[in-house]
Amino acid sequence: MRISGIISPPLKQLYICPAYVPDNIKSIFDEATKCLSMNCFVASGSMFRLCLDLVTKDLLEKWLEEHQTSEQQPNKDQRNKLAYRIDFLIEQEKIPKRLKELAHCIRHDGNDSAHDGNTGEDEALDCLDFTEALLTEIYTLPAQINEANRRRNERRAKS
Repeated sequence: MRISGIISPPLKQLYICPAYVPDNIKSIFDEATKCLSMNCFVASGSMFRLCLDLVTKDLLEKWLEEHQTSEQQPNKDQRNKLAYRIDFLIEQEKIPKRLKELAHCIRHDGNDSAHDGNTGEDEALDCLDFTEALLTEIYTLPAQINEANRRRNERRAKS
């Protein structure tokens, strides 16, 4: 007998990562949605939480670059613990205030996945919806607005 390949079950549904998301975060989102499509809900929930963790680390790094000389710097917990990092970034307006509950929902549901292993399909789908909304708000919409402004400025420059 000769094995010529591996057969894997078909994916229930493919999900597309929102546009303009950094590659490292997109990779984790894609893995989370692949887990979700294969009914691996606990793994999916953990991966969506990791997306949130990476987003907040990215935002904090950008904030630190912009505010190197600022007296108000994040403390150790705000740098290292996701819950405190989310709140710090909201206070600094790097995450819109309206996303606070959404970000904490991803964190809580992801923690349930990682620590309790009790994530079902409904919770995983909520994590997907919340993560898509967060990524769209943080990366997609600002990039689309910048791109529209660039095109507008190019048209005006030609006139």
